[in-house]
Amino acid sequence: MSWLGRIRADRQIARMTDPAAGTLHVTSATYPPAGESVMYSNYHLAGVVQAPGLKPTAVEHSGIARVAKWPQPGSDLPVSVDRARPDRLVIHWEQLLTSRDAALAAAQAEANQMRTGLDPAVLADAVKQTAAGTAPDWVADLASGGDPARRAAPAPPPPPPAAPSGPLRHELPPSTATVAATGRVVALREVGVPAALVPDGGVVDMTVAISEPSGGERTAVCRASFATPEERSRVAAVGAIVGLLVDPDDPDVITLSAG
Repeated sequence: MSWLGRIRADRQIARMTDPAAGTLHVTSATYPPAGESVMYSNYHLAGVVQAPGLKPTAVEHSGIARVAKWPQPGSDLPVSVDRARPDRLVIHWEQLLTSRDAALAAAQAEANQMRTGLDPAVLADAVKQTAAGTAPDWVADLASGGDPARRAAPAPPPPPPAAPSGPLRHELPPSTATVAATGRVVALREVGVPAALVPDGGVVDMTVAISEPSGGERTAVCRASFATPEERSRVAAVGAIVGLLVDPDDPDVITLSAG
């Protein structure tokens, strides 16, 4: 998604009454254009949108999409949806693979299944167990071709993550002269993090509306992690007012203040 597309999406989310992160299951969609030189085109789709606190709801949606990421019936698209009006939603195209990458990933999964005779989900679990040093013997046998002499030594378990002392964002450089600001949380999106690294309170992308000196507002996204669920519920809540530090050279780079 271009920077202009991100700005437009953030503004649409900021205008929602009760935004939430959810999914849109596509049941039907118009066909993509046939011309090889066409990169973007208008689409119209029907589907079922759902999110925490929102029961599955049938919706129609139209917009402009990259042909390489054209919505297909049966696919699940990540969205921000207004629970007060589910027909108001924003599709997060930047989180989707192109059709070429998706096809290659599917081909790789099938090749792994043909080579090992195992379901891709089982292989994915085995990879996670190997990284944690808890893989069963059959995984080592598979990796070594049945030769015990070729078995790799089990990886040591990763060190436990340091418990954060408060909400964190990727730190601004120490030399950055930050500007203090306040923001109002207008949308939240859960960030997937490996289980060994995620703090107890989780990691969240918070879209915040920042007051401008001119009297208007702009939106930006702040990624924060939380040491405890209680800390998260206090800070990462739609409508909450949070303290921010803004990079004056790049106003889109923000972090939560320590207070």
